[in-house]
Amino acid sequence: MEAVGGIVRRARRPPGWIAPGPRPSRAHDVGPRPGEDLCYLAGEWRILQRLDGHRWSLDPLSAIALYLLGLAGEVLIISSVYLVMPVGRLRFRHALIGGVVATLLWEITRHFLVWYFAHLSKIGVVYGSLATAIVVLLSLEIGATLLLLGAQVISEYERLAWPGRDREPAPMRTGE
Repeated sequence: MEAVGGIVRRARRPPGWIAPGPRPSRAHDVGPRPGEDLCYLAGEWRILQRLDGHRWSLDPLSAIALYLLGLAGEVLIISSVYLVMPVGRLRFRHALIGGVVATLLWEITRHFLVWYFAHLSKIGVVYGSLATAIVVLLSLEIGATLLLLGAQVISEYERLAWPGRDREPAPMRTGE
């Protein structure tokens, strides 16, 4: 039903329209069982809360899985930057090592920055409406520094992987 201007009328749907989403396989089993309270219902996934206060849910598991999926995506994005940016060829394994290091350092730094701005900083009082710009610029500077640090890890790893490459270059000679 849809209310328009105080008049309630039936919503018009095109012929053959079916509600989106999966239909429950057992219509009689959709509601909560005795001793449960229905919190959320989506397709076949039932997220229930027991009435005595203990929660049985997939929320923590899905939050952890989503965080790890985002972390893996971050590693792949940073690794792809390391593959594309250098002039010479870089092995994927080396780029992946640098991507993992840069991602771990960024996550540690990000969690510290969130804690710092939430608990210690008075940046909103000092900068007022410019606080967001200051935080974004500071985060970009730290992110760029960590990206360069990951590239330095790749460089050191390649230097250690191939002995003899750290020899002093031959001295430069003038035209004699």
